[in-house]
Amino acid sequence: MRLLVLLLLLLNLLTLAWIQWGQPAPQPAPAELNPEKIRIADKSEAPAVTKPVPAPAPTPTTDATAAPAVNIAAKTAGTPTSPAAPAAPPAKLIAETKPAGGTVCVEWGPIAINRVDDAQIRLNRFKLGNRLSAEDASIGGGPYWVYYPPLKTKDDADNMVIDLRNRGIKDVTVVRDGKWQNAISMGLYSKEAIANVRVENLKKQGIIAHVDARGKAARLFKLNGLNTDELSELKKMQADFGGPALRKTTCPLP
Repeated sequence: MRLLVLLLLLLNLLTLAWIQWGQPAPQPAPAELNPEKIRIADKSEAPAVTKPVPAPAPTPTTDATAAPAVNIAAKTAGTPTSPAAPAAPPAKLIAETKPAGGTVCVEWGPIAINRVDDAQIRLNRFKLGNRLSAEDASIGGGPYWVYYPPLKTKDDADNMVIDLRNRGIKDVTVVRDGKWQNAISMGLYSKEAIANVRVENLKKQGIIAHVDARGKAARLFKLNGLNTDELSELKKMQADFGGPALRKTTCPLP
């Protein structure tokens, strides 16, 4: 019985404590409204509400539209830039350019056709390459060449010349070069009749000579870019060939 009383007493204390401290604080009363200032607004006085404008959707790009732009860019990127053309040298500088290998250009001839091979062999020793050229040239009249056919060796030709001179025959020399090498030259004559007289006189002395008409054709040689030494050697050759004309010419432009 005593226990029950104690429990009731404890329960009352807990209830009192909860009422005193456990409930939340009361909310303050709202401010008093002024009913005379309250009025109902009609629709015309309502503030306009601005609706947000949605952003336009991006227009999709089709493959057909995009492809040309890509191709153009690719062509532009792949096209190499053409290098600028080098400027041409002034015309005056070209005109004053000297030919390779020398400073002088000449024509030599005409050379009688019977000496052309000899002249060609002698000129080849200069090793001029494409700086040496030749063209046919015609000359009027003679000469007519009187000669003894080539002998087998140089010694045979030299011995025959010595023998002829000992017999009083003049104007005889050995041909040293060309297809007529080791032949005996017995003179050049402007008229065939004079050459034939020479042949007849030699025949009387037991020497069978021949006449070769060489005056109707000749050869003109052109030599470009000769240096001083080459020109000097050519002048020596000129004397050996009886003095064919040696003329300076205008050198071709490179």
